[in-house]
Amino acid sequence: MRLGKHANKRRRAMLAPGEPLGPRMAVRLRGLGRTLVRAGRPALKATAAIGVAAMVVGGGLGAWRLVERSPRFAIGEIRIPPLGRVAVVDVERALDARIGQSLLGVRVGAAEEAIAALPWVKSVRVRRELPRTLSVEIVERKPVALLALGGPLYLVEKDGVPFKRAQVAETEGLPIITGISRDRYRAVPEAAHALVREALAVLDVYGRAATRPRLGEIHAHPLHGFEIEAVPASGRALRVYLGQGDLEGKLRRLDQVLGKVGGAGATSVRLDNASRPDRVTVRLASG
Repeated sequence: MRLGKHANKRRRAMLAPGEPLGPRMAVRLRGLGRTLVRAGRPALKATAAIGVAAMVVGGGLGAWRLVERSPRFAIGEIRIPPLGRVAVVDVERALDARIGQSLLGVRVGAAEEAIAALPWVKSVRVRRELPRTLSVEIVERKPVALLALGGPLYLVEKDGVPFKRAQVAETEGLPIITGISRDRYRAVPEAAHALVREALAVLDVYGRAATRPRLGEIHAHPLHGFEIEAVPASGRALRVYLGQGDLEGKLRRLDQVLGKVGGAGATSVRLDNASRPDRVTVRLASG
């Protein structure tokens, strides 16, 4: 028991020069210590260790503020990489940091949350690079198709989830997924998402052969499978009825048909005969 009393006296003596450390302040100081000690050169590490030790001994909010407001840790550079779709000005606004502001005072979590809310941002990481640099790393979204939901078009990534209403300039070169109503999407979102992912699988398999005409539309039907509309070089639309299952085999038969009649010679190809899967029905253009 006497040993414990001596230990308590030593602890009180250490805290005597300043205010006692509350639990939350202790956590903040430990976090700051880890941040500083991990950063930079050995000399900076030593300075950080001494500074944190001094704060713990002093034990007050004043010590924290003294380090946080030190000119040594004022932001001298905000590093944002070149971006394609995301506007740098929107990132700067969401980041809410400026040159000269305390680097240690930046709320990294809040900044990441605000930047992640920008529609073209897939993932983001904000890092303090001591002593004076704030770094932002962003991965942008890459749309592979458009989703029509009863009028408006939405941009869709490979995961099948729409992330943004498309502007006209953003639709260039992207195929459209149709056949899913807004009401169905709202009523049974999981089934609708699954159907969109299946449509994207059609897009993926179709795109593996570079010789196939450009794909303009994928029409999804929950019972009857898929139809696609291809646009050959002639500009005449070609409707292909794929139905369900054996996608790769059906597309190989489509390649054979186009090789014989040419893209300009056919207006539709039916590959969806369930009772006779090997049968292909071709409608040729008149004239």
